Amino acid sequence: MNSQEALTRAVGLLDAIKEDFESGHTTDTRKLEDSLTGLERMLNQALLSAASTTELETAKKESQAQLKPYRSHMRHVGLQPDGRRLVAQTFARSSLEFTA
Repeated sequence: MNSQEALTRAVGLLDAIKEDFESGHTTDTRKLEDSLTGLERMLNQALLSAASTTELETAKKESQAQLKPYRSHMRHVGLQPDGRRLVAQTFARSSLEFTA
């Protein structure tokens, strides 16, 4: 799926969520969480697919540098960072800064 398709699907999903809230029906929070998690994964995958190898390596290095102060604590409490998610978010931030 390319970036345009991912954005189109994301808008559709967000519209459906908005309609659910506006309809006054009781919100199934589990379904909402699943939908938003799926949306995040889809957008992250689209970002990662759109990036060049060089951009991904740069984003990976930046996210590793940002996590470095927290890694020992994370290991101590049994947490593992989601590397692909962090790289996608770092790439997204750097892309937005570049276009601004």
